[in-house]
Amino acid sequence: MRSGWLVLLVGLVAGAAGTMVLDITGYLDMVVSGRAASQTPAAVADTLARVLGVDLGDPAAVPGRRAAVGALLGYLTGLAVGAGYALARLRVRRLSLLPATLAVFVVVMLASNGPMVVFGLTNQIGWGWRDWISDLIPHLGYAVVTAVVFEVLYRVVQQLPEWATTAGHHDEPAATNSTGA
Repeated sequence: MRSGWLVLLVGLVAGAAGTMVLDITGYLDMVVSGRAASQTPAAVADTLARVLGVDLGDPAAVPGRRAAVGALLGYLTGLAVGAGYALARLRVRRLSLLPATLAVFVVVMLASNGPMVVFGLTNQIGWGWRDWISDLIPHLGYAVVTAVVFEVLYRVVQQLPEWATTAGHHDEPAATNSTGA
């Protein structure tokens, strides 16, 4: 078993890869459908700032800050779900790819849509099938890529020598001269 920090790093990389796929599929949907970017992440950022008592500054800069914070919250969610998956995999040793992907999918859907529902910024009950497809496909892409990247990198890490995966490399083999001494 490798150290937790390395497994966590693998989870962060997997979450970043999944987030990239989520963004790409979302933007491709915008190109194909002609829809505008969602304003909901910015609304979550605005609501969160209000709840936390954070002043977003000059009123002229607030729309840009809301949009940026909304996007950053999305990246944070993607990284956090990837890290959470890694920590869960430290506990659940044997898990095939399909249930792993489904678990990541459910968690990322809850993590990304949950705050929007809690803050009353969206109501999926009124969504049409196109709205659901526009939300489900990028999140499913996230789940597949996050689970696959984690599993592949985790297997690579398992093959590394123990000294290469410990902090500080304390057990690194001693250097030898050309005679082997």
